[in-house]
Amino acid sequence: MRFVFLLFILLPFSVKAQEYTRLINLAHSTFNQKNYTTSSLYFDSAFAVSAGENFPLYDAACSHSLAGNLKKSIRFLMASLEEEEQNFDWMYYDKDL
Repeated sequence: MRFVFLLFILLPFSVKAQEYTRLINLAHSTFNQKNYTTSSLYFDSAFAVSAGENFPLYDAACSHSLAGNLKKSIRFLMASLEEEEQNFDWMYYDKDL
């Protein structure tokens, strides 16, 4: 009985994690295909369903920048500077921003 109870409690977290991973993979895939608008939408959707995952904020900033969403790009870039370790040498030369 305890197992069934735990299953019902933990199952939603597992489903959310799988959906988050699927959306992040789609975001990266569409970014690599140079479909930046769709990629940025996948990043936004992934962040909306996540439960405290480590967000690829810098990748989302690049995607939004190339899609022309500069305000969102700046917001994600600022968040990435606060939450992620950054390689500033790379950022200086990165043409995606």
